[in-house]
Order: sequence, then C-alpha cells, then structure tokens
Amino acid sequence: FLLVDDNGNPRGVWTAKENQCLFTLLDPDSKPLLTIAAAEKRRGIEIFDAKGRSYVSLSADEFAGSLLIGSPNSGSPANALLRVGATGPRFTMTDNAGNLQPVVPW
Repeated sequence: FLLVDDNGNPRGVWTAKENQCLFTLLDPDSKPLLTIAAAEKRRGIEIFDAKGRSYVSLSADEFAGSLLIGSPNSGSPANALLRVGATGPRFTMTDNAGNLQPVVPW
C-alpha cells in the first residue's frame, strides 16, 4: 500500500510479508521519518533525523523492552541504550569513538 500526497509523491509505505507488517512515513524527499514494525515476536518504532538516519528506536520482544538513542552526528557511534528484561534494567552509553562510558548516578 502506498500513501501519496496531493501531487502523487510517496509519503508512506505499508508492507506485509509473512510474519511482519511495516509502515514507514516519508518526507517530501522520500527519506524515512518514522517506521512502525510488528513481527511475530518483536514490535518497534524507529524515528529518523532530517538526513534519514535512525535516531531513536523503541522495541519490545518476548525478552525485553529497549530504548536506543543515537547521536545526531553523522557517523558517530555515540548512543545510550536502556533495556529492561527479566533480570532487571541495564543502561549503557558509548561516546563518539565507540568507547563504553561509565554510567554515573546523578
């Protein structure tokens, strides 16, 4: 299923394959803005920045729920990950060089 604007430009795509449905909203340049995915054992929402890079991801499966926030800097591996599963919460951060950073309580 293709969602188009008044000029016929694609602004959204909805696909379904075997055990997965995917809905993506697009900007006027056809870059992704937001994706919602649902598979048999995993669900998720992904938010993209103005350049079409994945920036924020929220997901859940049978084992845990996760929130991943990436750096707005192109090519930077910096991120923060919060994951909560059966064994409890886990929070990790990496810097612009990809090095694991200590988590300091405030």
